Amino acid sequence: MPPIAARGPAARFMSYTDLPMAPRPALRDAGGSLPIRAARYCEAVTSACGFGWWLYPPMDAWLLWDGGSVFYSFDGEEYAPLDDSCAFPGMSDAIAAHAPAGLEPVGGALFTAMQEPGVVQVSLGVIAATAAGWSLLLRRPANVPLFGGYDVLEGIVETDTWRAPLFINLRLTRTHAPVRLHARAPLVQAQPVPQWLYQPATMADMQAGTLADMTAADWEAWEARFVEPSSRPLRAKGEYAVASRKRQRGGGCPVVHAAG
Repeated sequence: MPPIAARGPAARFMSYTDLPMAPRPALRDAGGSLPIRAARYCEAVTSACGFGWWLYPPMDAWLLWDGGSVFYSFDGEEYAPLDDSCAFPGMSDAIAAHAPAGLEPVGGALFTAMQEPGVVQVSLGVIAATAAGWSLLLRRPANVPLFGGYDVLEGIVETDTWRAPLFINLRLTRTHAPVRLHARAPLVQAQPVPQWLYQPATMADMQAGTLADMTAADWEAWEARFVEPSSRPLRAKGEYAVASRKRQRGGGCPVVHAAG
């Protein structure tokens, strides 16, 4: 598997509407919501925050669940029942304006009521494409506080072949109170993953043991990463972050090596 960079962008996001916020690389400080110490010194947290791209709702909208039915609104005042789905405004016209001649300009839904109570499928207004053998893990933005009232149901989409509207499923968690989708607040973090990584054979390739199973190399790493730093209470902060960044600058792509 060659590096992604050798085959073009790691991911392409093509919008079919005027998005208030275009997809962008996720911010390592979670958009300013991380504590300052975490943003400065915790490489583990900032790496998680910055891994992937933020995707936003295509427009401001409100969802309301009464425990049985879901309603939607674009102004927070006038609500319509989401009996099945509501069309994505202007999508058919956008497809017709750009699609090859002879291709039927089929539009899609903005919201779709799922069979499960309180679950709504939300279109993100984009079509995504990744290199061959790569997928996108769609999940809630890492370490970004949610506005409340919903959970994000995560999913992996094989976007090397999937050329259809990208969407996310939301599970509404409160009734009789509006849940707002902010068009300028990230709703999804799309993270690239190689497809071999989540196959059953890879997931089965693990061991669960005890300290008796620690190797000499494990104990050396334990001493270097835990015992020795603990002996220096006045050590500089962020040593792990510095070491991690040096290793990232000097190493190759672990996915390439692992996949052969």
